[in-house]
Amino acid sequence: MSCGAGYTSESSRRLWDEMVPPPTRKITARLTVSYAGFEGESAQLEALYKHGITGEVIGPDLFRTKRQLTYWTHDCCAPWQTPAWVDEQRDTQRRNAFLRQIENRWVTSESSFVELAWWDACVDPDLRPVVADQSLQVWAEVDASTKRDWTAIVACSWDTEKKRARLIWHRVFQPSPKEPLDFEATIETSLLELRERFQVREIKYDPYQLVAVAQRLQRQGLPMVEFPQSVPNLTEASTNLYESIKGRNLEVYPDADIRLSISRAVAIETSRGWRIAKEKQAHKIDVVVALAQAALGATQRGQHPDPVFVQYFQMKAAEARVKEGWSVEAAAGAVNLPVDALREWMKPRANSMIDRYKQALSRYRQNLTRV
Repeated sequence: MSCGAGYTSESSRRLWDEMVPPPTRKITARLTVSYAGFEGESAQLEALYKHGITGEVIGPDLFRTKRQLTYWTHDCCAPWQTPAWVDEQRDTQRRNAFLRQIENRWVTSESSFVELAWWDACVDPDLRPVVADQSLQVWAEVDASTKRDWTAIVACSWDTEKKRARLIWHRVFQPSPKEPLDFEATIETSLLELRERFQVREIKYDPYQLVAVAQRLQRQGLPMVEFPQSVPNLTEASTNLYESIKGRNLEVYPDADIRLSISRAVAIETSRGWRIAKEKQAHKIDVVVALAQAALGATQRGQHPDPVFVQYFQMKAAEARVKEGWSVEAAAGAVNLPVDALREWMKPRANSMIDRYKQALSRYRQNLTRV
């Protein structure tokens, strides 16, 4: 009989209980093959491990008790687990993941998010927050709270020459239980100002707090994008930021408060994924969460800009909305276009731009016909 034992739910524990070796056979067993888990989470496996290593040592890393035989080693025994491969895993995996999966050691679910030296290596002392640049495309994220946590807005861009994301601008608001945050006076005003200063391509937000705010801003033409703080979303954003910082694929300007938040951020790993969190309630890491999601947008969308034919259809759709009575800002926001680009498109003398889009569309259709 074969059965795993890294179970973390009651239903899985019941499955283990049901798979009892039958007494009708002379030799029966439950076989468990696994590496180490998380302390306090993989309860069944942890119990087997703790019981097994108390037994008599009958060989290298081999233990025997009355009813259990346990082999538990921290060595890499497979022939393909060469020293070079181990070094590669040590360099590419998070510390706790390396300890658990490669060295087979039990770990807690929390560990430092990144080493502070990695963050410092991403800081360019000559960089400063960008005040305004209408030619610069940015991807933003809002991490909001009305009373307890801080509210952070972060904007990032993609540097096509250096092939890395860049922190462009951020703002943090500090509410309190006695003085809750006025979203309209803070978040909405800041994002509307952001649109006047940059080409805002996307603004991610968690609908849990900001549904009404997003609806009002969408009516004013801002490209609001729902990004619920679910485990898959948080894992994707956290992983991207971790890899960007470790690989020095993120450029940031010096900021003592962001550095402090980075130092206080921890990575919490579960069976469903992992996310950035804080070690203590008093620690504020909202700007790190916002940075993770803004950097994800810049990395994903900045490397793969919309093809010309897609922009053409976006322009036509926005133009149709304006003719129906929409404002230029609202029409541009509805299809995720820069407002200035739509205004330029709709000018009577913008024939060269329109011709360029039409020519690109014609070539695209010809290619489809050939295929």
